[in-house]
Amino acid sequence: MWSSMPRHRAFFIVSMAVLAVLAACGGGAEPPTKEPEPTVQPTPATLPGTGVVVQPARANWDTGYFSEALYSKALEALGYEVLDHKELANSDFYQAVAQEDVHFWANGWFPIHNIYLDLYKKEASIAGTVAAFGALQGFLVDKAGADEFNISSLADFGRDEVRLAYDSDGNGKADLIGCQSDWGCAAIVGYQLDNGGLREFIDEHTGPYSEGIRDQIARFRKAEHVLYYTWTPNWTVNQLKPGIDVVWIEAAVATDPDGHSKEELTVSGVEGCVKDPCIMGFQGADINVVPNNDFLQANPAAARLFKVMTIPLGDISKQNNRMNAGENTQGHIDGHADEWIALNRDLFDGWLAQARRAAQ
Repeated sequence: MWSSMPRHRAFFIVSMAVLAVLAACGGGAEPPTKEPEPTVQPTPATLPGTGVVVQPARANWDTGYFSEALYSKALEALGYEVLDHKELANSDFYQAVAQEDVHFWANGWFPIHNIYLDLYKKEASIAGTVAAFGALQGFLVDKAGADEFNISSLADFGRDEVRLAYDSDGNGKADLIGCQSDWGCAAIVGYQLDNGGLREFIDEHTGPYSEGIRDQIARFRKAEHVLYYTWTPNWTVNQLKPGIDVVWIEAAVATDPDGHSKEELTVSGVEGCVKDPCIMGFQGADINVVPNNDFLQANPAAARLFKVMTIPLGDISKQNNRMNAGENTQGHIDGHADEWIALNRDLFDGWLAQARRAAQ
C-alpha cells in the first residue's frame, strides 16, 4: 500500500501521526496563551469629578500662580475637567464667582477681602485655607537708610531729610512703590498716607507692582535708598532680606479703614522689623480658597479637597523665587507644581483619598 501511495501524501500522514503523539505527551507543544487581565475601569468613587467642568481663576499677582496650579492639578486627579485659568483682579473675581463664570480661586486674603465677600456672601464663601496666618503686609526701607536717618515709621517721611533722601525723580517727595489700584491693599496704603498727613511728602506709585519692585531692587543694588510695600509669601523677601538688606518699619497710624484697633494691627516676632511687636498697619492674613457655593454643594469631593489641602508658606516662597529668577512661563509653573506633588506624594494622595471618600 505504501509503495503505491504518492510521496507527499505518505509524508503528510506520517507527520500528522507524529504531531498527534507529541500533543498527547505534551512534548514540544506551545503553552496556551494566557488571557489578559481585565482593565480596572475608574469608578465614580475613584474619579468623582468625572463629567464636571471646572473653571478656575487666579489673581493678577504672580505670587499666587503656584497655588492655582496645585489646586487645579488636584482637581484633575479627582477626574474633573479643569479649564485654563482666568486671571482676574480682586473685584472682578468676586463678581465672577458669584455669577458662576468661574468656580473658585486659591487667592483669597482674609480679612482684607471681606469687603468683596460681604457683597456676595450668598453666592461664595471661604472653603479652606491655603496658608493660615502666614501673610504679612507692610512697608520696608533699606537698612542703611533706616540706620542713617533713624527711620522707624512711615511717619518719619514727614521729615525733610528723609523725604529728600528717598526722592528718586526730583519732585521733592519720597517715592513709594505701593499697591496696584485694583488690589485690596490699596485702600489701606492710601489710608496710611491720608491719615498720617503724608501725601505732601510721599509720592505713591500704583502701577504694575512687579515692574515697580524690580526697579527698587535695581536701585538697592546701586546703593540707593528704597521704600516699598510688600507682603509675604513673596519673592521680594528673598531678593531683599528683612533684617539684612531692608527692615520693616511701622505704620504711620495705628488704625485702618475698617476701624481695627492698634492691637489687631500689631504683630509680634516679625523678622527684620525695627520694633517688636511691630505695628504693621495690616492685620495678619489667611490665604483662603473661595468657591461658588452652588459648585461647592454639588461637588462634595471638591469641597473636601478645599477643606484639607494646604501649602507650606516656605514652599510658596521658594517657588516664587524661582519665577523671579526667570522660570516664569506657564510651563515652568506647571512643572514646579508637578515637582512639588512628586516630593509630597503621600500628602497629596492623602488629600485625594479624603476627597474620594466624601463623594461616596
